[in-house]
Amino acid sequence: MKAIQLITALALATALSSNANAASIIIKPTNAVAFSEFTSGGRFATNIHNETDAPIETGQAVPATWPSTVNQGKTFSWMSAKLSNSNVLADQWVVLDLGDTYSVEGMNLWSYGDSTADDKRAVKNYTLSFATTLSDTFGSQASVDNDFSDSISNTAPDPSVGAGTFTSFTETNARYVLIDQLSIFNASDYVGIGEIRFTGSAVPEPSTTALLGLGGLALILRRRR
Repeated sequence: MKAIQLITALALATALSSNANAASIIIKPTNAVAFSEFTSGGRFATNIHNETDAPIETGQAVPATWPSTVNQGKTFSWMSAKLSNSNVLADQWVVLDLGDTYSVEGMNLWSYGDSTADDKRAVKNYTLSFATTLSDTFGSQASVDNDFSDSISNTAPDPSVGAGTFTSFTETNARYVLIDQLSIFNASDYVGIGEIRFTGSAVPEPSTTALLGLGGLALILRRRR
C-alpha cells in the first residue's frame, strides 16, 4: 500500500514539475479566428501573423533581443475602423488561435504602419484575456464573450515604427487569446497592430506525464525487490 501511495505522489510531482521546468519558446498564432468588423479601408486580422522579413516561428527559442523591425507595413497589418471621434475605441478586438494549448507567459507586439505618420494609429491601452476552448456561440463583441477569463490590462509605450514591445505576465494556460484594444495614441480614423508573438511553454498531457512517472517508479521498485 505504501508503495502505491509513493508511486502516486511521485507521479503527481513529476506531472507538476515537468511543466514548471519547461523552457520558454516562441508561440506564433496560427489564425485569427474572430475579430471586430471594419468599414472600407480596413485590413484583416490574419495579417497579425503573416510577416515575412524576419520569420519568428513556434518552437524557436525566445531571443535575448527581439527584432526591432518586421514587415508590418500597411498591407501586412491589421487595421480596424475606429468608431468614435476621440482616441477611445469602441469594441475593437481580435481573437488569436495559438494552434494548441500553451502555458502563455508573455507577448511581443509590433506597432502598426510603415511611416512615422502611422504611429498615431498604434494601440495604447488594451486588455488580454485567455481561453482554452471557444463555444459555438462566440459573440460579435469582445465585452460579451464568456469563454475568456484571467484578463490583464496593459499600456503600450509610445510607439515607433517597426518597434516591438515585450510584456510579461502570470503564466496562463490558453489556446485562444483575445486582445481588446481600448485606446490609441492620437485621434485617428483607424487602429492597427503590426505583428504579435507570444512566449510560453507546451502543456504536457497529464496522462502521458503521469504514465512516465509511474513507469519509472515501477522499475525502481522492481529492482529493489
